[in-house]
Amino acid sequence: MLLVSCAAPVWQKVDLAERRGELPEAIAIIQAHLNIFPGDARAWYRLGEIRARLSQWPEMNAAFDRCDSLDSRWSGDIRTSREYYWRENINKGLEAMQARDWPLSRTCFEDAITILPRRALPYRLLAETALAAGETGPVADYLNAALERDSTDTRARRLLMVHTFDADDFAAALAQARRLLMVNPADVEALRYQAYALDRINDPEAARAAYRALVSRSRRSADQQSFAAFLYRQGAYPEAVQASRAALASGGDPLANRRAIAQVYLSTQNFPELAEVAREMLEIDPENVAALQLLQIAQAALGNYHKAEKTHLKIEALKSETP
Repeated sequence: MLLVSCAAPVWQKVDLAERRGELPEAIAIIQAHLNIFPGDARAWYRLGEIRARLSQWPEMNAAFDRCDSLDSRWSGDIRTSREYYWRENINKGLEAMQARDWPLSRTCFEDAITILPRRALPYRLLAETALAAGETGPVADYLNAALERDSTDTRARRLLMVHTFDADDFAAALAQARRLLMVNPADVEALRYQAYALDRINDPEAARAAYRALVSRSRRSADQQSFAAFLYRQGAYPEAVQASRAALASGGDPLANRRAIAQVYLSTQNFPELAEVAREMLEIDPENVAALQLLQIAQAALGNYHKAEKTHLKIEALKSETP
C-alpha cells in the first residue's frame, strides 16, 4: 500500500505534464520515481510509451524490455504497443514514398526496424526507397536482410534478381531467378533473367535450354529477338532466322528483325535470300539506306551489276539529302 500511495501523486504529475505537452518533464518525473522504485514495472511501461511519443525508439525499447523483465503480465501490452508504433512508421513511410519524400520514408522504415528488427518488410521498403531515390549502393544489403528474415518474400527476391543483373552480377541474378522458379516454374520474368544471365556468363548449352523455356511461355517479341541474337553468336544460323521470324510473328520490330535475318544471310553468303529480305525492308521503308546497301551487296554478288549500280546511285542520292 505504501508503494501505491506514494506513486499516486507521481502519476498525477505525469498526467498533468502530458496534458500540457511537456513530455520531457513527464519523463523526468518518472525517472525520479524509478530512482526510488526501480522495480515498478508500470512506471517502466509508462516511460516507454512517452519515449515512443517522442520517437525515441531505442529508449522506448529499453524501457519496455525492463518492464517485461520485471513483470511478464505487461508482455501483451508491450507487444501491442510495439506493433502499433511499427505499423505507424510503416504507414508514414509509405505516404512519404508516395510524396517522393525519400529522406522521410527512409527514416520511418529505419525506425520500424528499430522497433521490430526481425520484420522483413521495412528492409524491402528501404531497398525500394533507395532504388526510387537513385541510391543503388545499399540496395543489395537491404534485400538480403529482408530475405534473411523472410525467405518467402518473392517481391524482395525479384527486386534482388533485377538489381544484381543490372549491376552485372549475373551469377547472383541467376541464383535468385532459380529460387523464384523453384516456387513457380512458369514465372516468365524469372525465366527471362535465367536465360539472360546464363547468356552473359557464357554457358551456351544451359543458356540455349533456358531461352527455349523462356520463349515457350513469353509473349514478348524482345525475348525472341534476344534468343535470335544468342543463336547467331553461336553460329546456329537457321535457328536464328526462325527465332527472328517468330519475333516478327509476335509483333516485333519489322525492320530490326528483318535486318537480323539479313545479317544471317550475309554471313552465310546466301545472296538470293539476302536480296529478298532487303526488298521486304524496302517495302516498309523505301528510303532505308541499310536495306539498300544490303540489296546492293546481293545484286553485285549475283552478277546483277547494272541493278547494283542503280541501287548505289540511289544510296548516294539519299546520303546527299541527309543534313
